[in-house]
Amino acid sequence: MTFMISQSLVDFLQTKAANGIITNAYIKYVLKLTKGHEHLASFGFSASETEAIKNLSSVPRKYSDIFVRLMRMRPSCAWSPARWNTGSVRRMPMISYGSSG
Repeated sequence: MTFMISQSLVDFLQTKAANGIITNAYIKYVLKLTKGHEHLASFGFSASETEAIKNLSSVPRKYSDIFVRLMRMRPSCAWSPARWNTGSVRRMPMISYGSSG
């Protein structure tokens, strides 16, 4: 499984491993971005997905929207029904961990 975590799309795209990671990441999660939306096409996001990502929001200590994109999967054998390609926004409740004093 391939993971990519970065706070900057531009910094990530400048790494030697970027193309291989982008190509092989089956699931892409995107949190609210303050900049860099113009680089989302480099990650394989469509215009409508980019628009959805631009509209992500968050309220501190309450929730943060997350965009989830699943890579298209094609069946490797006749009985497998797995074929999906979806981009969607989910609202995730904020979870905080800490000690109570």
